[in-house]
Amino acid sequence: MKTNLAKLFIYALIALPVISHADADKRTPSEKYQGAISFALSMCTFAFIEAQAGGRQETQSCIDDGRVSIKKEYDSFSKLIKKPPAKSALKEHYIAGISALNGIQPQTQERKFNYDKRQGDNQAKIDDLWVRFETEN
Repeated sequence: MKTNLAKLFIYALIALPVISHADADKRTPSEKYQGAISFALSMCTFAFIEAQAGGRQETQSCIDDGRVSIKKEYDSFSKLIKKPPAKSALKEHYIAGISALNGIQPQTQERKFNYDKRQGDNQAKIDDLWVRFETEN
């Protein structure tokens, strides 16, 4: 019971800012792109956790929806980037984000320690590539 309440609380923390933006989304294209990656990674991680606990969440459909959402925001944002090194850095960031999203489900026979380390490494790579993009832009 406590686990379900914790999940609902976490979902609410993530969903409420998105709902409040639905009326008039005043975020910049950069914020929308970063938000799409962050939201997809968070929601699909929760979907995976719920599926592991016997819930009905479809992790793969979450990942598929996340890829579509991230691609849409990436396409909109990348059109605004003029410098070739910045455009290249943004593309690397996009690829790392999609790779992290695709890697939410554990690999066959992957131990929890290795899974957690891989997830942390993926997030660190995304963060590093964003810094590179900001430096090049």
